[in-house]
Amino acid sequence: MPHLIYLAIGFPPASKSCAYRMKAMANAFADSGWDVTVVSLADSSWEIENGTDQSLLVGLNNAIERVPVNLRREDFEPIIGRWTPLHARNPDRWKAQFLKRTTREFPEKIFGAWRTPLIEAVSAVYRTKPADLLIVSPAPYTTLAVAEALHRQFSIPYVVDYRDPSRIELSEKS
Repeated sequence: MPHLIYLAIGFPPASKSCAYRMKAMANAFADSGWDVTVVSLADSSWEIENGTDQSLLVGLNNAIERVPVNLRREDFEPIIGRWTPLHARNPDRWKAQFLKRTTREFPEKIFGAWRTPLIEAVSAVYRTKPADLLIVSPAPYTTLAVAEALHRQFSIPYVVDYRDPSRIELSEKS
């Protein structure tokens, strides 16, 4: 049975519009005889950012394994007591430093810092159960760096699912 690793950050129960598409794609592969492992954010991360909707898991093929990754956006920290003194006293300066720090590994604000933890999470899945295919579904676009790194390290073929385009331009010719 072929094995698919699907790096799908917005996978259910994330309360996001992309969750429906991701669930349908994972189900299609599982229903076609693939062993599917989905790597996504932990539910606790989504509860802070966009919220979760457990009903989105209804109809998910029971054979699909979900691997949660505990990544959280520091800029969404709701408990002020967890903020650094700089964050509390000078939020603008903190945000500038935060954005600079998050782009060191990959040039995507906020999510660039997720590159290494995501590579580690997907690599751990691969070492346990080698995959025949990796699908990444950006956003965040950091997932593209993860796909390329794993392709180089393990020679995993990968597919990029460009979903939810944020901008479509139409032009009219006179």
